[in-house]
Amino acid sequence: MNSEPAETAQRVGIAPDELLRLVKASMRAIEVNRERINALNVFPVPDGDTGTNMFLTMRSINGEMDSAPRENLSLTTARMARAALLGARGNSGLILAQFFKGLAEALRDGYEVSGQGFANGMRRTSEIAYSVVPNPREGTMLTVFRECADAAEQALHDSPGFESVLAVTADRALDTTKRTPEMLDVLQEAGVVDSGGYGFTIMLFGALQALRGEGDGGVVILPPEVNGQVHTAGTPVREEFLDAVQEEIWGYCTVFALEGQNLDLPDIRLRLSTMGRSSVVAGDDTLVKIHVHLEDPGKALTFACSLGSISNIDIKNMDEQTKEWADDRRRDANAETPPEMIPLAVVAVAAGEGMRQLFLNAGLGACSVVTGGDSMNPSVRELVDAVEQAPSENVLLLPNNKNVVGTAKEASGLTSKNVRVVPTVSMQHGISAILAMLPDSDLDVNAEAMAAAVEEVSDGAVFRATRDVSIGGVDIVEGLYTGLMEGEVKACGEELPEVLIETVGSGACEGELITLYRGGGVEESRANDIAGILQESIPGIEVEQVYGGQPHYEFLFSIE
Repeated sequence: MNSEPAETAQRVGIAPDELLRLVKASMRAIEVNRERINALNVFPVPDGDTGTNMFLTMRSINGEMDSAPRENLSLTTARMARAALLGARGNSGLILAQFFKGLAEALRDGYEVSGQGFANGMRRTSEIAYSVVPNPREGTMLTVFRECADAAEQALHDSPGFESVLAVTADRALDTTKRTPEMLDVLQEAGVVDSGGYGFTIMLFGALQALRGEGDGGVVILPPEVNGQVHTAGTPVREEFLDAVQEEIWGYCTVFALEGQNLDLPDIRLRLSTMGRSSVVAGDDTLVKIHVHLEDPGKALTFACSLGSISNIDIKNMDEQTKEWADDRRRDANAETPPEMIPLAVVAVAAGEGMRQLFLNAGLGACSVVTGGDSMNPSVRELVDAVEQAPSENVLLLPNNKNVVGTAKEASGLTSKNVRVVPTVSMQHGISAILAMLPDSDLDVNAEAMAAAVEEVSDGAVFRATRDVSIGGVDIVEGLYTGLMEGEVKACGEELPEVLIETVGSGACEGELITLYRGGGVEESRANDIAGILQESIPGIEVEQVYGGQPHYEFLFSIE
């Protein structure tokens, strides 16, 4: 792809406002090409879709910067780097966050982003990215970073302006991505280029388009050919590759943030690399983001808790994920007819593998799930797409989060299908709603039945507080367990069982059923013990404990 325009004024440098505009354009580029990036995600198991993880990481930056002051480039880039680190999703998101850290370090004393500053940022990015991965391999995003740094530095000798350096860097990113299958056998075997490198390439071209005033970053770039074929969504993956992937045992993909004082990154990297595989540890001596594959995620969490406080926990069962991924691709390869249409379908928003399965099972084949919730609200477009793909002209939409209700209502008016939004404000409400579904009744009857079922349920949650604050007469201390009942703070303390009992007890009456949904960071044995303590502490109740796998919350619960 030729990135040089016929005529262009040379851009020597850009100010903080312009940098933020280019970051938004980069996010837009990832959004437009997200499914193309996801389709390449065969390296070597589906550790969360690369395009989605990169997009959510970028979105965390934009969410943080919308209200940030922009006069000081050093502060702007530092805030961008922190937001990227905290918001990083999956391996690809965490590696991408190193680009923003490298940029921040290179521009620490600058007033604008010059060609020299960008080149310095790319070099620092490459150095940091290689350092955070215990066993870096060529043919990945790391290689793309390194060769982009080489290209940016070479470009300075010919034309040192920011626009020229960015253009040369984007071209090199594309060229390097084309060559990744030559460097990594698994890519050659699967017939794809590296998804992370392709995503970063798209980001650079999106920023370049916006810089030249040619668009908002929404460029469309097809993946480079491998073995004479362009791999896109729906392209069959070789059966031999699928079989080989499923023979691997990957355990749990575990991602979380660790905050503390005087954190020793080399030691943390060493300890985690001995516990599991594919570990990435990035950050500084006060804030670290960790990604690792383990058979027992509790080991990493326990180790981290000994060093400081943990948050942003996201744990996925990769054995199940791998099987689903391979099965989906086999179905894609063998699909000859569209799915059979049914009278009524449900689209539900949920976070956590357990919650996802609960909705799918309760929906008896009529439910599809959009991943989202706190800190990862789905867009209107995502909900519209899910409704359009649902196998029915009549769709019930369950937002399952108070921040998604408005989005769901907007989405319902942007499709030709008949859609009813049941305004569920939590996943617990959503489960009660879908259990009340009447498959043989029409859309309006079901919407009323679901809304009535929700009215019979109280919901709550227990989580670790992220800051000190006083709400409703309860003093909340950062890092301590905090209990909510129907959105009101009821308790805060050091012991999880006590906080849960006090919170649930504020709304429980004799003869009621309490369902505990344990989060991704809570081991089953511990959850069972806590459920038993809760049963003994509140006479006359029945306690049911199920796996939710949700991030952020040790327990969600419903009382009915």
